[in-house]
Amino acid sequence: MLRTICLCVSLAVAQTATPVRPPQGLAGDIKAQLTAYEKRDPALPPDPEALGKIARLVMAKTAQSQLFRVWSEECASTFVTDKAACATKLQRVLDDKTRPTANRAAAGAVLAKNGDAKAADAVFALLKNASTSELAPLVPIVRQLPRDGAQALLLRILASSAEADKVAACRALGAFDSPEVRQALKKVAAEALPGLEVWKACTLARVQLNEPDTAGAINGVSHTMTPDALLDVANVMVATDNQQVMYILQRVAREGSPLSRMEAAARLADLDPPLATRVVDAGLGHADAAVRAQALVAEKRLNRPPSAAVRKLLIDPDEMVQLRAAEAVLDWVARTHK
Repeated sequence: MLRTICLCVSLAVAQTATPVRPPQGLAGDIKAQLTAYEKRDPALPPDPEALGKIARLVMAKTAQSQLFRVWSEECASTFVTDKAACATKLQRVLDDKTRPTANRAAAGAVLAKNGDAKAADAVFALLKNASTSELAPLVPIVRQLPRDGAQALLLRILASSAEADKVAACRALGAFDSPEVRQALKKVAAEALPGLEVWKACTLARVQLNEPDTAGAINGVSHTMTPDALLDVANVMVATDNQQVMYILQRVAREGSPLSRMEAAARLADLDPPLATRVVDAGLGHADAAVRAQALVAEKRLNRPPSAAVRKLLIDPDEMVQLRAAEAVLDWVARTHK
């Protein structure tokens, strides 16, 4: 009797389960639905339901990407398609000793972000014996981990003999306020020659921590920095409520590299909407996929319906651009429902 019941349940599940649509099929569905949408009467208002449906298909397609950097970003997204499936895939990468350390650490960071308490411990164990040269490129990942463990790793990187490692650590440590961090930053800044990148980065970190002996230092540091490097200054100005931040961001938006311009535009969305809009619109049509993707991140800050340029990027040749376009659309849809 029990065997019969189990068999019936299994058959019922098998009959009601929805098969996963292959990427090729999803791509066809996306293109067909987007083509139909673009044929609507231009006088009609944007349709959140139709655009949301298309964007969710794009998310489902990128979730099946063969590229770790793409599907892991889908797993980290607010609009992730299937958290349970993501957890399984991410755990598999984290546990796979044949995978690059960077991928394993990134997978663990996403798991931790999604609520897996054990994942952060696994990442710390993974990075415990890594050299500072191996850790330095992983600073963006380390910053996402629980503060105590992240601080310890960043202080290890700061103690490196390589200047580039010290700079990477200083850029992150301004957000970690503790006696140990303050002492370490003061020591490194004092030992560095004024004007060198290490001195600039650690001085900015100390300004962010409101160290008494850094009053006015940000003006001297920013005066000698390139437009791209001024993004670090802008971060500190935002953290310390410095009213000059808009001027700094405007300069980066006009003079920085394309990627830096997109980052500046995202922060200018509330401060200088016209400039932010012009910069983002230029980025959406840029030849570099990384710039298009970053422009879509900034697009979410502009509080406007998805333009034809944004909608077109839902079927961009680059999967990361597709993902960011879908997120921009779904973010707008979520705001229309509030």
